[in-house]
Amino acid sequence: GRASMIEVRAEDLRFTTDEAAVFLNEVMGLNVGSSDIEALESRTEGWITGLQMAALSLQKEGNTSNFISAFTGSHRYILDYLMDEVLQRQPDDIQRFLLQTSILDRLSPSLCDAITERTDSQRVLLSLERDNLFLVPLDQSRQWYRYEHLFRDLLRHQLASVSSPTEILLLHARASAWSEANGFTADAIQHAIEAQDWDRSAVLIHAANDTLTKRGEVTTLVDWIKALPADILHSHPELFSDYVWALILTGQIDLAESYLRQAEKEIAHESPDYGMIVAMQAYIARLRGDGQGTIRLSKLALSLLPKGDPGVRGIVALNLGMASWQRGNLSEAGDAFAEADQDARRSNNEYAEATARSFLGVIEASRGRLRRARAILEEAVRVSGGPAGALSHVYLGALLYEHDELEQAFARVQEGLALSRQSGNREIQIGSLRILAYIYQAANDANGALKALLEADDLAKTGSVSELERARNISSHVIVALAQGDIAAAADWAGRISADADVSPFYPRLNLTVPRVLIAQNRKEEASQRLVALHERAVDGGWRFARIEIRSLQVLAAHDATTALSLLDDVLQECEEEGYVRTFLDKGEPMADMLRRAKAQHIAAGYVARLLAFFQIEQKALGRISGEASAPQLLAEPLSQRELAVLRLLSEGLSNRQIADRLVISTGTAKTHVHNIIGKLSVTGRTQAISRARELGFI
Repeated sequence: GRASMIEVRAEDLRFTTDEAAVFLNEVMGLNVGSSDIEALESRTEGWITGLQMAALSLQKEGNTSNFISAFTGSHRYILDYLMDEVLQRQPDDIQRFLLQTSILDRLSPSLCDAITERTDSQRVLLSLERDNLFLVPLDQSRQWYRYEHLFRDLLRHQLASVSSPTEILLLHARASAWSEANGFTADAIQHAIEAQDWDRSAVLIHAANDTLTKRGEVTTLVDWIKALPADILHSHPELFSDYVWALILTGQIDLAESYLRQAEKEIAHESPDYGMIVAMQAYIARLRGDGQGTIRLSKLALSLLPKGDPGVRGIVALNLGMASWQRGNLSEAGDAFAEADQDARRSNNEYAEATARSFLGVIEASRGRLRRARAILEEAVRVSGGPAGALSHVYLGALLYEHDELEQAFARVQEGLALSRQSGNREIQIGSLRILAYIYQAANDANGALKALLEADDLAKTGSVSELERARNISSHVIVALAQGDIAAAADWAGRISADADVSPFYPRLNLTVPRVLIAQNRKEEASQRLVALHERAVDGGWRFARIEIRSLQVLAAHDATTALSLLDDVLQECEEEGYVRTFLDKGEPMADMLRRAKAQHIAAGYVARLLAFFQIEQKALGRISGEASAPQLLAEPLSQRELAVLRLLSEGLSNRQIADRLVISTGTAKTHVHNIIGKLSVTGRTQAISRARELGFI
């Protein structure tokens, strides 16, 4: 055969995650779990020698997970190997280049020239890449690189031991200056902070504030400002305002209030700066659920703020709109959101514009105009990018859910949840999780529904979340328990609702939860009485979506078939044009039975036939979000919603007493739940129950 030469590059010498698993567990005889293998493979970037060094260390370590999370290039084995085999073999000037440029997360020839004060960085980088020296190109044109993470950690460790702190600060100062001059704002700020140039950091952060806030990227802003010494906020008053807004927008309102109390003492009440403080107080009042206070403070702020400042005025109008909306005043809310939308466009505030647009869509939905609402929200999703668009994704998902387009609804709400996590907005995260729970439940994934609600509960535990949001979470537990046929759990949850609120994002301040439970308990007369008063409120407020929901509940609460059919006829006439589906589908078999009766009497024939077809599809398509039939179907007797909650706490290692405290039940009740879970899972103890539950996908 012909002799041939094969070039072996660094990427050819990497392990995949599967190969890393075989190497660590079979070759090295370790017992490393899949999540730890993935973390280690990611940390070493599949580099074989790095994995080998880690494996040698792991053989001597007790706690695998702790070791892996702390594993860096400064670890003794890695350090010794790379020092001897790699770094010491380089010429002195290349060693210096490697150490100085290790402060960078990404490198370009021009940036390297700036911080090393060389002129030949392009040649050095190409040479390092050619020599397989742990350098990863980030683009095809070889303009940007980064060091492999372990190698970078080693270099930084070495730099700290051979250079003075002053020298390292100087490298960061040069990197910051180059980044600012070349338009890399975030890098400029990060290096200014590392250089401990606090005044320059403050100026750069304030310059970036407007762009970041308008895009909804406020968590970054908070992290930067928290890295500065406290007295910098006093010498840079413009940064003080940036910081307090960022704290409010990320839900850190106790901390924000402490800053505002201090500022209020120092600022004259007739100055425009005081208008800004009142605007912030108004925002906090809304987050605390104080509707009246929000409206009073928002109007005061608008009277104090300069007319020519659409930026802050737009945010205040937005806040006023949300407070009016939460109090159920659609027309006042609509006016405020229209004004906020105009101000936001004038000030190019993407976040405020997207929020105002989303709520204008929500108000249309509340008025029953689903198709118009959907068009507004689809447009809002199309024009807003990044975290600013979170709300429009979530509300569009809620409308898609009503139209029974579950896959699309799931995708939209997941996107909204991801974006709101980026921005740190708890309100939107909680709302997203509630809608996800209904989508999971519609797909017959009881476990998915419960997990979403428990996450929403966890997020709502902080003081920055209003009582209204907590009440909505409880209502959601009721809805899911009813859908799972667990009437006792539903009644238990319903008894805890402390605010006038419903689960739907489209009708505020109406508690339909209790009538739903009464209908399930067959206490139809009581349910009917409550629903009459609620129907009157919905009509007075112009909440047509709510009116339709109430009418559909009245159908189920009616004491005779004639009354029920007459009510159903009324609601069907109103729903057909807008394409309501889940309002009927979520009522289950009792509603399907009424629709079959309506069909026999030729009531709204085409629409009824379509709704009945949806009911048939529903029976055939269980588990369509998860892509499979739900795990609870594998048990002879499914776990109740409360048992699933207990199971989750069991898996966290909690005792019966701790579970009882967490769920506000007696220790005896907790013990009974644990006993039932063990029986239903056909196991003999808590440890086996947790293991079996993991197999079934419950936890």
